[in-house]
Amino acid sequence: MDQAIINFGEILWDQFPDYKRAGGSPFNVSVHLHYLGRKSCLISAIGDDQDGKELLALMKENELKDDFILRSEYPTGTVSVLIDEEGEPSYKINEDVAWDHITLTENAEKTVSDARAFSFATLSQRSPTNRKTLNKIFDLLPPASAQFLDLNLRPPFVSKEIIKYSLHHANYVKFNRDEWHQVSDMFSLKDSNQLISQFGLRGIIITRGGDGCSFFNTEGQRFDEPAATLEKHDGDFVGVGDAFWACFIHHTLKGTPAQNRLEKANRYAGWVAEQKGGIPDPDAAILREVS
Repeated sequence: MDQAIINFGEILWDQFPDYKRAGGSPFNVSVHLHYLGRKSCLISAIGDDQDGKELLALMKENELKDDFILRSEYPTGTVSVLIDEEGEPSYKINEDVAWDHITLTENAEKTVSDARAFSFATLSQRSPTNRKTLNKIFDLLPPASAQFLDLNLRPPFVSKEIIKYSLHHANYVKFNRDEWHQVSDMFSLKDSNQLISQFGLRGIIITRGGDGCSFFNTEGQRFDEPAATLEKHDGDFVGVGDAFWACFIHHTLKGTPAQNRLEKANRYAGWVAEQKGGIPDPDAAILREVS
């Protein structure tokens, strides 16, 4: 059986000043995994509204499975995105929306119980309903599955208890530079090895934007990779970390050597940085290069 990679959390519209794009970190990761040839499923929820209908139409157009996208009485999620002078995005995330109320269908439970891997983040845990659902997912996942956590901290939705819970249920964790400093202070960590040891992790990634990224594994090894060189500079940088993470997950499951994983993930993230929105239309040449 072709086991799926399950992604849990938000699907929404990123609303820019003059356009909108489908987004949400788990949705972006799921789409990029699909582009990379993986069987990828998203567990989420949308509203019974025009925004929700447009998201379903987009998924159908891209041949994405929507079996586990619940139709909710709550509105489809939206985020207001502002881009600063340096091209960095900031977000205002609307609350009490459809993806705050995710539950599992019987069909979803069966798929989770045979999953190859599971990808999750902290933002989707801001609601009690989702925390309960996530706990059930961890009970259902097979012991051999790999769990990938993207911290994805979005103030004011930052909780030490949720971060601690998430780290305990992860095998691999991705931080950006600011998130790493925040978590290091929160748990009084001296270095990456202490975090890996404390939570029984297989490895952590720290991304540093234009300064590249580093991977630390349980054997105490460190791998560094410079950022990809951008050929264009009119992108909006939204979803770059999600593209990186999807490519890293893909190559981790593939057994690609660590340095090559970083190289390919950076290349793919660099391509997304050159585009508008977190899930630009797939580019066959880039996908051949990074797969």
